[in-house]
Amino acid sequence: MDFTPEHLLFLANSAEFEKVVASDPVLDEIEASRIDYALERLLLFEAVRGTLVICGDVPVRPITPFIWSFLWTLKSPFVNIDENTEFTALDCAVFVYLLTHAPEELDYATIEKESLAYADTVHLLERVEDFGKELAAMVNTAFAPLDLLPKTNRTKEPPVYDADWMLSVCSVAGQEANISALRVATELPLSAVFGYCVIRARKSKPDCVYTKHMPDWCSRNYVERLNQLKAEFIEAHFKETE
Repeated sequence: MDFTPEHLLFLANSAEFEKVVASDPVLDEIEASRIDYALERLLLFEAVRGTLVICGDVPVRPITPFIWSFLWTLKSPFVNIDENTEFTALDCAVFVYLLTHAPEELDYATIEKESLAYADTVHLLERVEDFGKELAAMVNTAFAPLDLLPKTNRTKEPPVYDADWMLSVCSVAGQEANISALRVATELPLSAVFGYCVIRARKSKPDCVYTKHMPDWCSRNYVERLNQLKAEFIEAHFKETE
């Protein structure tokens, strides 16, 4: 369909069409399948359990399921990040402490005190904003594999990352990786755990897991789908406004 200037103006001013585009599962699938090479490098490195460096000079381990559940029990703002989330020095200090200490070293009663003491050794208190941004980026990386699952399968309620959640995802990942759930919980990066969960989903419901594609393929198919939506919307609604 050839779009006239009137068509394009109509679409540009239509809040309803914006909702159609925002909720279209095909466009969601295309975007989710787009390969991000920088992200893939991070996921690859985490999958082999490499040590990361944040803020230029602080070595940390990747987020594990145990660390994520621990943060949830502390009601850390890193667990439910949105555009209004702000991180305090204590928030960042506790997260960094968890990423740099073994589970057997942790104590709920003293973790805040010990975290702040450790934060002083890595000069965290002088650069809280930088740590907040890089820790939030680590969270985004950890959850990136879940983008291969359709959004329609996700609950709108705040997730519960309790012991039951941890044991559930670690059980699935452990079976796929052929290692114990305990090792998964304390050693495997959360990004890898979610990757194994996607593998399980692909085995049980192949049609419900997106396949990754090259950026050129995604751009071409995105435009084609968008034009299809435009044509369908114009056919259904444009005459009503004439």
